[in-house]
Amino acid sequence: MGWKVKSTRSDETRTLSLGEFFDALEANGLPQIYGTYWSYNNGGNRYIGEFEIGAACALGQAALNLNTSYSNLEEALGEFKNSKGKSLTDSIIDRNDQSRWGVKQIAKYYRTKYANRLKETFEIDINYEVVKD
Repeated sequence: MGWKVKSTRSDETRTLSLGEFFDALEANGLPQIYGTYWSYNNGGNRYIGEFEIGAACALGQAALNLNTSYSNLEEALGEFKNSKGKSLTDSIIDRNDQSRWGVKQIAKYYRTKYANRLKETFEIDINYEVVKD
């Protein structure tokens, strides 16, 4: 079982806060994986238009929960960096892949780290329809 995903060619965008992003990151539902954003069921290919995701990393699950791609999410979150200039998305990927933190632990950590910025907003492109089992 997995989530059925359909690519859309939409000009739709969505404005959301950093706090809402952390909510989407925490709203699990798929098994968590490491080293890649998504794994496909049944040999799915995201370029065909419809595919099924069987597992996702923390950032990949957040993207699916927001009906966007992980690359759109990385681009939209680019302005959020730590004091050393490392992007929020790269930091999340490190916590997921290197430290093997769970999505709830990652979300809790970054909610604390970015506590004074949770209401800041950014825009993402909506380019997927996701049907969750």
